[in-house]
Amino acid sequence: MEIIKISNIDCYSISIKNGEMILTPIIRKITEEDLNIISLIHSSIIKITIMNGEELISNKNKYNSILIDIYKSMPTQKILQNTNMYIKLTNENGIKGYSFYPELNLSIQGKDTNGILKEIINLVKINN
Repeated sequence: MEIIKISNIDCYSISIKNGEMILTPIIRKITEEDLNIISLIHSSIIKITIMNGEELISNKNKYNSILIDIYKSMPTQKILQNTNMYIKLTNENGIKGYSFYPELNLSIQGKDTNGILKEIINLVKINN
């Protein structure tokens, strides 16, 4: 009889049925509080879909692109009333970290991944 070694076994739930061992991956749910504690700098998004009812808002895999897609789905006034970002109504491209987005007609000051994710979470809650 040979020995079977399984790495990262703590990532699976184990059950035995009809003489067979069944390993099921444990899916860890991450809460908003978890996201506020951990650093996601240098992380990457594998897959995401943000919907508003039947309308696709974003399925991109870059934090900033997702944020811009969410902004595009919102009226400018609602963005300005609810954002945690520094936003100007003028073209400030390249000045003090601002990028101008002509499709929004807004200049938005860049933040790191954690700051952008907090803004995404904020806007998702605001827009249900």
